[in-house]
Amino acid sequence: MSVEAKALPVNTEALKKLISILCPGDDELSRDILLSAEQPETYFKKFEDDLFQNGVESADDVSFWNALAQRLEVKKCTWRVDWKDQGSNIASILEQLATVRKTRADWSSIEKLGDDYRPTSEYAQQIQKILNPKNMTLVWLDTESDSYVLSIVETSKVKELQELAHQLSHRILIFDKNAGDA
Repeated sequence: MSVEAKALPVNTEALKKLISILCPGDDELSRDILLSAEQPETYFKKFEDDLFQNGVESADDVSFWNALAQRLEVKKCTWRVDWKDQGSNIASILEQLATVRKTRADWSSIEKLGDDYRPTSEYAQQIQKILNPKNMTLVWLDTESDSYVLSIVETSKVKELQELAHQLSHRILIFDKNAGDA
């Protein structure tokens, strides 16, 4: 059986809408992710170098959800952080995500937490205090790994994003102190 025959049907409308919320105005991204879902072998050939760096060594290992997380990161619409990170690094990442969303925020309180490594979820409460007045929320795409694929979205879009992810048999969660727990 060829790899192309193994492509799984995906709710393309839900996927397109989800992408439009996470990375507005990027039609190329939608095409690439649909390609990963519908023609994993072609997608693998197109992005083989990037995929190999992320541990994907064959078209059999292509997952549209992981492709989505990886391509969103390339477009700077998400950022992957380890389960343990430094306050200074998290502040820098949040600044970049907020810039993409055109949301000015003062991340200095997180940056002041320094260079000690802590579980990343320990920063969640302070992050949300900064985002709440902006009507923004930090979310993460659950890729079933020990890292978080983070994005900042309008709070009013969170429920819709979660429903769209559910329609795609995946999860987008609010990044809180329990992030990563079963």
